[in-house]
Amino acid sequence: MQNLLFFNQNGRNMKLSYINLYKGHHSGRRWIYRFFYTILILFLFSPNTYSHEAEPVVNINGDFSDAQPGVISGSNDITNWTFYGFDHVDYEIVEDSLNEGNNLLKVSFTDNDGSLDPWSAQAVHGNIQLEEEKRYRISLRLKAEAESTARIQLHPQGLGATEALWAQPVTPGEWNVFEISGFEPNADGDIVAAVHFTHPDNPENVIFYIDWIEVREINPLLPPLSNIPLADGHDKFLGSTSSHLTYWDYYWNQLTPGNAGKWGSVEHEQGVRDWSALDDKYNYSRRHGVPFRYHVLLWGSQQPGWIEELTEEEQLEAIEDWFWAVAERYPDIEYLEVLNEQLPGHGGLPYRDALGGPGETGWDWIINAFQMARDIFPETTKLMINDYGILGNSTNTTRYLEIIGLLQERDLIDGIGVQGHHFTVQGSPNNPRPTERNIQQTLDRLGETGLPVQVTELDIGGNPMLEDLTEEESDQRQLEEYQRIFPVLWEHPSVEGITTWDYRPPGWRPQYEMHLVREDGSERPAMQWLRQYLAGEWTTTGAISENLDNPQKFQLSQNYPNPFNPSTVIRYELSDHTHVSLRVYDTTGRLVTTLVNEAQSRGRYQATFDGSNLSSGLYIYRLETNSYNASRKMMLVK
Repeated sequence: MQNLLFFNQNGRNMKLSYINLYKGHHSGRRWIYRFFYTILILFLFSPNTYSHEAEPVVNINGDFSDAQPGVISGSNDITNWTFYGFDHVDYEIVEDSLNEGNNLLKVSFTDNDGSLDPWSAQAVHGNIQLEEEKRYRISLRLKAEAESTARIQLHPQGLGATEALWAQPVTPGEWNVFEISGFEPNADGDIVAAVHFTHPDNPENVIFYIDWIEVREINPLLPPLSNIPLADGHDKFLGSTSSHLTYWDYYWNQLTPGNAGKWGSVEHEQGVRDWSALDDKYNYSRRHGVPFRYHVLLWGSQQPGWIEELTEEEQLEAIEDWFWAVAERYPDIEYLEVLNEQLPGHGGLPYRDALGGPGETGWDWIINAFQMARDIFPETTKLMINDYGILGNSTNTTRYLEIIGLLQERDLIDGIGVQGHHFTVQGSPNNPRPTERNIQQTLDRLGETGLPVQVTELDIGGNPMLEDLTEEESDQRQLEEYQRIFPVLWEHPSVEGITTWDYRPPGWRPQYEMHLVREDGSERPAMQWLRQYLAGEWTTTGAISENLDNPQKFQLSQNYPNPFNPSTVIRYELSDHTHVSLRVYDTTGRLVTTLVNEAQSRGRYQATFDGSNLSSGLYIYRLETNSYNASRKMMLVK
């Protein structure tokens, strides 16, 4: 063990350590991990642990200490800082009335005509040099003078840096520290820390103060105990976003960039494109041989602000140029989200008229965008649409199917994306919690199109309603919700894959506690369960009543997956209270096992059949009730 450092600065207690545990990637050395973890814990809590000061990794004026008080009249008046949005935001260096000798940056929203986009007002701290294979905490100290709906986004930019942390609501008049912890630079190591002043409700006369931005080294990430992706051996993928790439391939086998592929991230200034962050993610997927889904060509948010200043003809030309640029730079994209969140009330596209507007179909701009993508991208690139609020929502599903049908008629769509954010699958204060049956019904309807379905943005939180929960309570709730929701998604025959959204903190909404792996790399119970479930080591005992609604008929469904190895799920419906027998036979008629043999009430049920101790081959499962008998075949393949 080496380089264990502690420091305390300005009353902020933080711990910094670098412990070189193990740099190999072989699951056969798990005992080495466990041995060193034990030594680490004993060492950290030893009474002989020592401490001393450690300098933060920052550049000049990270805390505005060398800046003179006064109004900032241009973008380069403060060393190592650049400011944007002077037409709508005033920047000023002021003295801290409570801390003599300390200077602050004062940011005031003054004249807002409602035209600001989230990227137009920002303060950017330039080049901070970091080291590869180390982890850092990027912190911002901020105070809001009064309550407002404006938000702050701390966003390290540059190669390998696509994380974003949205500030949680702050108590007016109190200092708050917002952090991106566990940030890992790529080989280049150079970043800039950009603070965006976002304002979805276009506030006026809102004032913020920033005291400092600083970067500090933190503990190296604990390696997973297995280097085998969770969905290895399955005919579906289980992927994630690419905010954290250290040990990423130990969990996932499909990659989606978060913000890096959005037009506004690449081309903030017209004609000037920064592909560095996106290159990093795309090249990672190529090196590891995993499918890459591009997120997203066109969206109503995080698009370049300059496009709205163009004429419709110029906008159309810019869109086409953007499509060509992406297609030429990334020719091997497996999945391409052409449009995101176009349902009514979901943001739409501010420049949709350049693509034909609603037109005769009511959705012409979507059709024309897909036609442009079909003409420009290779035939091997599968075109997708993506939206939220679909799962469990019959009205939105109907609208979505209308759009999908128009695209299918023109052979312009190859897959359907449905977001699985916590507010969709778990509900929220303003949205009802969908039942498993509601979610399954949505997938059934989408699957009837014949197109594959992807759950594109799955995050299941331990604290979705922002309650006062302990860490243990949050862990347990997340585990129970994964056990409730994930099998419904994963086992549906139309779903070809699932992508989790930000599996490590902070994530895009850290207050909902959606991460599956903690900051130090240890796995939460939900991640441990996912590993067991996908390995076939977690099964349902007997049959489980879903108690979701009242079926109108008896029905025995086809098992899923089929073929299977080693386990599969059998679902059935009962329209009345009856005695139920669910048995499995081999092809000679010999009874293999009895899964259910009891009286059951009206409802929907499922049972898990485990064939671990059986030979490969064809098996028959039979459901018998007082008035209904049915049999189906299933194939065990080892």
